[in-house]
Amino acid sequence: MWSAINDGQTSPTPGKAVGFLFIPFFSIYWMFVVWPGYATRYNAYIQRHGIQVPPLGQGLIIGAMVANFVFPLAGVILWAIVIAKANQAWPLPIR
Repeated sequence: MWSAINDGQTSPTPGKAVGFLFIPFFSIYWMFVVWPGYATRYNAYIQRHGIQVPPLGQGLIIGAMVANFVFPLAGVILWAIVIAKANQAWPLPIR
């Protein structure tokens, strides 16, 4: 997902976004940075490139993350919605 919106202006890089999730303990903090941050960067990307799709909400992503721990089935459903919304912009121009 991160590589699709990486146009040189997007931070963190796709490798950093995924790689830091493998650092013990730090990954708990990082997942709350990288997932809601994806929505922010995604929205900036579609605005910069004039892609006419609905923006992706941070609230939906945070809700999916919390639901994974509290109500796992609801978390799976919410993640499916997040992925479906993010895929509305496909095919993004990959650089």
